[in-house]
Amino acid sequence: MQLAISARRVEKPLYRAPGASQWQEIGWDSMLDKIAQRVKDARDASFVAKDASGNTVNRTEGIAFAGGAAFSSEEGYFATKLMRGLGLVHLEQQARV
Repeated sequence: MQLAISARRVEKPLYRAPGASQWQEIGWDSMLDKIAQRVKDARDASFVAKDASGNTVNRTEGIAFAGGAAFSSEEGYFATKLMRGLGLVHLEQQARV
């Protein structure tokens, strides 16, 4: 609940350009476009279609995903499915203790 009702919660996307010292508010469309482009660039740069033995693997080794304990079971399941769909092999999910 603290994540949802905190007075310090960020409610709009913030972007800090390379070399900048300040964050600036940008729109959701712009932020989602930036994220999608960076994921695609990283995936394209590190995509492996076949391993050294010639086996089809279709994976990307340049992106990792770390889930958090604040995820519900359903959110964790969805995030894992989404990341596997992108071809990620480096996944970590923090369990609740």
